Amino acid sequence: MRARVFFLTLAVIATDGGVVYAMDQAQYAILQESLFMFFSIVCLLLAAIIFSALKGGSLGTPWLFILAGFAVAVVGGAIRLLELLGIVLHQYDLRMAMLLTRVGAVLLLMVGLYLYRKGLR
Repeated sequence: MRARVFFLTLAVIATDGGVVYAMDQAQYAILQESLFMFFSIVCLLLAAIIFSALKGGSLGTPWLFILAGFAVAVVGGAIRLLELLGIVLHQYDLRMAMLLTRVGAVLLLMVGLYLYRKGLR
């Protein structure tokens, strides 16, 4: 019975267009960056837990790169969120910082995954 009520409530929320029309583009950007920050922090914590378990072995080095990649992603998300909210960083042109953090995070993750694959052989 509880599952049926949950899915019915979820369906009503999903089909109600009133909530969708209430948000503007800035609020969607803030929601997007908030979700990006949340998932990046969760992945950062999981990578830290895995790295602490594997740091003595040969698979510890790849997880160090993966951990650094998620840390750079969190920093990039924080910069973008602070810029969107207009707290401190909205006075500066941060396009280069955003580019470097997004590209750096992906690069570090790719290096970590490549070294992890190489260490499994």
